[in-house]
Amino acid sequence: MEFTIYFGKKCDYAIFLNDYKQIEYLYKKAMEVAENTNESYIKRSHFYYYAYNCHGHIHLNEKNHQEKSLSLIRCAIIFYEKNKSEKENTFTENYHSKYYEVLRVSIGNELDDSGRIISAIDSYNDVFNDNSYEVFINLIISLRKYVSVLKNSDYIHFFDKKILELMDAFYEMGEDFNKFKGLDNYYKLLQNKREHLDDVTFKEMDFSEDSDAIEYRKWVAQNKLALNPLNDIYTDLNVSLDSIYIDSIISKIDESMENKELFLIYNEIKQEYASARFQLYEGINNNEYHYSDFGNKLILDSEYILYSYGVKQIENSYRSIYSIFNRVAYFLNKYNHMEISNKTLSLNKLFNKIEKNEDDSLKKFSCLNGLDWIKKDLYGDNTGDDYKYSVDPKMEKIRKLRNYLEHRLVKVVFYKDEYEATEDVLVISENVLVNNSMYLLKKCRETIILLTLYINQNEAYKKRKLNGENIPPLLLRDYPEDFKVK
Repeated sequence: MEFTIYFGKKCDYAIFLNDYKQIEYLYKKAMEVAENTNESYIKRSHFYYYAYNCHGHIHLNEKNHQEKSLSLIRCAIIFYEKNKSEKENTFTENYHSKYYEVLRVSIGNELDDSGRIISAIDSYNDVFNDNSYEVFINLIISLRKYVSVLKNSDYIHFFDKKILELMDAFYEMGEDFNKFKGLDNYYKLLQNKREHLDDVTFKEMDFSEDSDAIEYRKWVAQNKLALNPLNDIYTDLNVSLDSIYIDSIISKIDESMENKELFLIYNEIKQEYASARFQLYEGINNNEYHYSDFGNKLILDSEYILYSYGVKQIENSYRSIYSIFNRVAYFLNKYNHMEISNKTLSLNKLFNKIEKNEDDSLKKFSCLNGLDWIKKDLYGDNTGDDYKYSVDPKMEKIRKLRNYLEHRLVKVVFYKDEYEATEDVLVISENVLVNNSMYLLKKCRETIILLTLYINQNEAYKKRKLNGENIPPLLLRDYPEDFKVK
């Protein structure tokens, strides 16, 4: 692998010299190796990374430049993970660890730049350790951005406490914040709040000693699936509830009923997410014969297809998760008075219209920009005519699976690691089905949280524009827990 390392050094040197002609040449060479299916996974991963690195310094005004950058670094990670599963030990374990850290920091930076702070934080946390300067500083910056869009003071206190802990640890590494604009003063601000932040603790959750509920909530928290910003920095039971909500929507008298309807749509989005998440959990953990399957006469196939209530729970969860994105589009269409016909409405059409608007709303509201980038993931936005992958290459198979689930035949088996598709049939393993469902569920969670934060951002902006005009808020009450029955 000496050639691989040598090529990377050539790329770094060309970038250091700002030799754009050489960078262009190396980018094309890197793409040739990266897309050569005869090469090893780890080599392809490296060359996708080199292509990403070079691409970041050329064609900066090219359409879809950022989309392509994000796709390239995702490909580098995908092929690294394939190499890991195949156990190709070409490099030392220490080298693999450092290289993976570079990949996760790079994609974290791309996601942070596009308003995807939740995914960025997750990426940094994936490789967090006490000795990584790059991970430390980027995680602190992203957490600070998260705090800037939070309105709930309880959330903010916990985030401030977490950031102060990280800053203290960073300082103990012998580093300081002078070279980072604004962080030095921010550190002093948090230090002045230290005594108060030391007292910030969780209230213990009461699950009435229900062991099933506790196990479920542990799964939610550990996989960061709660609709709760605190689940992005903590993973214990105390952050496993779906506590995030829209603070308020400013309503003039003639709009009050319409805006009340928005809260009901939001209720549906959250409830459908919570139900789909539990369906997935039950499907994953339902390994026993279910009485509802008794007497259902089926034909035995030579491929030993898995037919069970548990598998169908996972498939139905998958369908439900996908439908939530359309509800989000429905909410935003009504909230922003965009007047797109419900017959043709989709998240894709909605954000295509927003992108064409001249009100700079994507620049004004970082969370709306983040939602736009999730749309690009979901719909496979183009990354250029010379490049075969979409913004999120993983989503290509996830979209295909949805299409086959809805319109064709999916065979779920226990022995397939990769997709096998014909015109009419898709064969996958249960493990792949679960992994795709989890990936989609996390993207859905991020969508709902960003939607909520965008609404709260926009409402604060609308309130500032009122210049003191008093518009009373809608009178809303929490839905009682004991009402949540059929």
